[in-house]
Amino acid sequence: MITAALAATCPTLLANAPLVTSDAWAALAFFAATISFQRALDSVETEDLFKSCGHFGVAGAIAGLLVASKHSGVLFALIAPPLLLRSASLSKSRSKFAIKSISLSGLAASLAYATLWGSFRFRYDAFVHGEGVEWRNTFATSDNYLKGPVGDSLRFAQKYRLLPGLQPPPPSLDHVRGVHLRL
Repeated sequence: MITAALAATCPTLLANAPLVTSDAWAALAFFAATISFQRALDSVETEDLFKSCGHFGVAGAIAGLLVASKHSGVLFALIAPPLLLRSASLSKSRSKFAIKSISLSGLAASLAYATLWGSFRFRYDAFVHGEGVEWRNTFATSDNYLKGPVGDSLRFAQKYRLLPGLQPPPPSLDHVRGVHLRL
């Protein structure tokens, strides 16, 4: 009890607490992603295709949560190939294992991407085609999306810049096109 009280009042721990909290979620998600991907690779040979799809789906969703918790979680892409090679070397029929595991890893990667995109509430375009694509914040600027006191509160927070995630889109420069500046 005394140790917990001393740790809770330690200035060094309190100063670094914001760093520790984000890293703790990333470490937990990295561990869970590694374990679930290894479990999914183990299920390729021992279980039927549908159960393997489920295992790879869970692994992909956890990998998406890993990248959403901290963007340096993309380093998991460096851990997955050695796990795949290890499981392939222990496999009885390597060609069948390679085909199934690589195709199911593609399923996991697409689910990870969808989970990451969903963690941003699908506010941003998933694929940007060309330049000049405007950012649109459909969550707070749409009049039809949220009605009632919750929507009014979010629009108030956006108007007075109270929440950083609800910043209005940058103003359009269409009215400045015909103006020529002289120096």
